[in-house]
Amino acid sequence: MSGTRSCDPNEICRAAYLGDIPSCVAGWYFHAASALPGERVSLVRELGNPHDANAIAVHNTLGQRIGFVPRQQSAVLAPYVDSSAISLAGRLLEPSEACYDEQLAQTRPPLMIYVFRNPAVVSTIPAQTAVASK
Repeated sequence: MSGTRSCDPNEICRAAYLGDIPSCVAGWYFHAASALPGERVSLVRELGNPHDANAIAVHNTLGQRIGFVPRQQSAVLAPYVDSSAISLAGRLLEPSEACYDEQLAQTRPPLMIYVFRNPAVVSTIPAQTAVASK
């Protein structure tokens, strides 16, 4: 399977909120595009990514890729996104927020991932599976 699967927050309809996952944007320094603290971002599943079979890209509000969800987290989340069991949304953290690390933000901006269960998919996913895996 190749292509992309969008997890745009605008596409999340009637989905049940499961929780959020503190994260960061990996590979930020490899991308020319950027985003501002507090900006909402789209999380886009990159099926067929040659470097990471579970890649979930982070796109700014202009649709430009600014980096990726870290490999360990995307390895847990990608199968559920692929099966349409969950949808993801995200937001870059601001300096005033508790999980924000000023020094780390220079290379791996802090990201909050919001996880939603899609109601149309019958799933046996425990509610804490995706949220507890960091």
